[in-house]
Amino acid sequence: MTQITGKFVDSGGVAFDGDLTLTLDAPLVDIGTTPDSIYTLNPHTFTFISGTLSGVSVVESATSNVTYHFVVNKHTAKTNYWLPDGTQYDGPVITDSGNYYTGTFYDSDTSQRLGQVITTESTVVMDFHAVVPNITSVEFASLIPTRISTDSLPRTVRQLAELITADADFVEALRGGPRFKGAYSAPTYYQRDDAVTYGGSSWVYINADPVVGQTPSLVNTDYWQILAQQGDPGGTGGNDTAYDAVGWNGDTNAPSKNAVRDIIEQLATLAQLATYAPLNSPSFTGTPNCPTPIATALGTEITTAAWARSLFALISSPTFTGNPAAPTQAITDESNKLATTLYVKNKVFDTAAFCAQKTTNQTLSNGVNILNFNQELIDSKNAFTPSTSTFTAPDAGWYEFTLSCRVERAGGTNIIYFGGSVFVGTDEFRLWEVSGSLGAAANSGTIQLYLTGSQTAQFKIGINSDGTITNNNTYANSYFTRCSGKKLFW
Repeated sequence: MTQITGKFVDSGGVAFDGDLTLTLDAPLVDIGTTPDSIYTLNPHTFTFISGTLSGVSVVESATSNVTYHFVVNKHTAKTNYWLPDGTQYDGPVITDSGNYYTGTFYDSDTSQRLGQVITTESTVVMDFHAVVPNITSVEFASLIPTRISTDSLPRTVRQLAELITADADFVEALRGGPRFKGAYSAPTYYQRDDAVTYGGSSWVYINADPVVGQTPSLVNTDYWQILAQQGDPGGTGGNDTAYDAVGWNGDTNAPSKNAVRDIIEQLATLAQLATYAPLNSPSFTGTPNCPTPIATALGTEITTAAWARSLFALISSPTFTGNPAAPTQAITDESNKLATTLYVKNKVFDTAAFCAQKTTNQTLSNGVNILNFNQELIDSKNAFTPSTSTFTAPDAGWYEFTLSCRVERAGGTNIIYFGGSVFVGTDEFRLWEVSGSLGAAANSGTIQLYLTGSQTAQFKIGINSDGTITNNNTYANSYFTRCSGKKLFW
């Protein structure tokens, strides 16, 4: 099967809808199928949209020397209007609310409603006979016998000969080669086989669609193919490229006098150059000098001693300027490395420390009591729980804890025993103890304990009395119950 491709446009270059009807002029037998296919004289129509043929595949007929009858029809939509009595209306039409009426403006008394009928009219735009070649794909334009159309055709051999010799378009079409159109012009429509010159080269148009504005170039391969490419500049002066042992090797063009003179001068002064260092891997002696780069240089400039001294500090007793920075070491590192401000902050301030106090009274009972500290002043590691007086060690180390507390009798006769302790698990560490017949008591104590990571320490108050005891924090506004703790070693 041979696929026929192409695109139809009108004289203004505008594509249109239509159809292509093919009719064999004689029956055609295809023995390549089993059983043999017999193609009859019944016509077949292929429709196309926007001028582009698609899906047109027919059996080749050149081998059998049988022609097809090709008819190209253009479809045009035509709108007709009809009066209610069935009469066709050809006068002016007005649209109102989606309906069509007679007249140039709508009047409810005089305007008559019209019926609209849209029909498609077909017009034959091309009619010829030709064979389909035995190839995979063929352009429709290649099937047209002469691709020349005039208002009248020559009827005699003499007229035909005169036409061929006198009309340049006929000569170009019959010759079949490129049709030279001169220099490329952007507003000009070019067709297949039109040849132009552009940019010093010559080009031939290869696309089936006539277009404008497609500039010839080596990358615009959909529309242009180069015929002859512009060469290198010529002349009688010779190649003035400077001598190069690799670049000149095998080159057959003639060097210029200037290039030859330069290499002769170079060779003549080699003895004088013996005292100079080569460009590639030079070995300097003495005290070589070069310009000092700017302070911000980061390229391939040669570094001088002056440039290095201006930007780099000495290893021995350096004096830094600006804001020198150094890596921040771990807080456990106590070597001779530089200590940054962040290291000092971590070392001094980011250790576990807390302080809390009570500003409210709390009724205590005989036995062990847990104080509820209602005001937390410091808690650097969020390790202290005020409501339960519990500290959880964020890491292992020695910690110092302090507890102050004041109590007084709210009922009864005596306070017989009053003590403060820190509990680590079930182990009790006594901070103080007071015994006797007391109406009120206040005391404080400090202790150092070693805690492992996540181990807890809890403050507790022990009371023994014959009456009711209260933790009073409002007496003369001077005795307050406080607790605090901090890590001593890293």
